[in-house]
This record gives sequence, structure tokens and C-alpha cells, in this order.
Amino acid sequence: MDIRATLAVCLVVLYGAAMTPAAAADEVNASEQVAGSRIRLFGKNGTGMWLYKDKACYKTSFFKKVGAETVSGSIGQAISSARGKANNGKQGIPETKDSKDADSGGYQYYNEFDVNPDKPITILSSFGIGSWSCEGYIAATFTPKAGKDYEGRLDVNLTTKQCHLIVKEIQPTPEGAVLNPIDDLQPAFKCD
Repeated sequence: MDIRATLAVCLVVLYGAAMTPAAAADEVNASEQVAGSRIRLFGKNGTGMWLYKDKACYKTSFFKKVGAETVSGSIGQAISSARGKANNGKQGIPETKDSKDADSGGYQYYNEFDVNPDKPITILSSFGIGSWSCEGYIAATFTPKAGKDYEGRLDVNLTTKQCHLIVKEIQPTPEGAVLNPIDDLQPAFKCD
């Protein structure tokens, strides 16, 4: 073996050894990302939606959702939504048909949130437009699982005058994301 070949082998070995800590750090970061949970929640004009982290109930006061993160329901969001220019708050959840539609400038928009796995979350929603509204709040709770992503929206049928809160797990596939039902989704009630 000549000196150039020996030197080349040494450089390859040294380069590989130098890259090992970085590769290990990437592997740790990837496992940390998988350990969390995320949820994408949709809003649009007339719809109010709030997220309560680490709670299986919701709390409201006269004009406030106590301890909740607002998904939709602000004046600025309503104006942006009416113009088809709402900004979507992204955390990297795989795209679905609804998120692609919202990203293309539709009247629906969304926010994505990190949530703690194995701790309950509650989604509170309402709808009112003109003289018609859903009766009171519609709320659901479930416990996200580690490494899973979820998507939720209020489905309002103006023809039948019915409102349903829909929350599903996002399952990425090579052909695109599939939405699956959540086993432990149940109605949520006001905190005592």
C-alpha cells in the first residue's frame, strides 16, 4: 500500500469518527421530537376554538376562556379569514387535505400546537353567524399519545343546523396522510 492510499484511509476513518457525535446528536433530537405530541386545529369566520393543555375540562368567564390558547375567534383572524389571507401557525405536522386547502389561501386557517403526551387536552369550540349558532359550547377531551399528531375542526352544517367537533389522528403514509378515529375521544365539561 502506498503512502497516498494509507493517508486516504486515515482521512476517511478520522472523518467518520468526527461525524459520529453529530450523528448521535441528530438521533437524540429525532427521538425527542417523536416523544412529543402535536395537534392542528382549524378556525374560520364564525367559529371560536380554544385549546386547554393538560386538562380534561374547560373553564370560561364572561368574555374569556380561562387558561386556554386561542385557535380562532379574534377580530384580526376574522378579517384575515374574510380576505382569504389568514396566516397558518405551523409546527411541522404532516399535511392533510384540509391543511393544503388552508395553505392555498382559503377562508379556513389553522394553528398547530405542541401538547404533552399522556396528559389530557380539551378542545372547546363554538359557532355563530347571523341569527343562527350552535347551542352553547361544543367540547371534547382525549389523551394524546407520544409521537402522534392530531387534527381537529368544528364541522358546521348550515342546512341541517348541526355542529360536530371532529378530532382525528394523522397517520402519515407514502401516498399522503390518512385521518383515523381516536378511541378515547369523549365530551368535555366545564371544570368544577
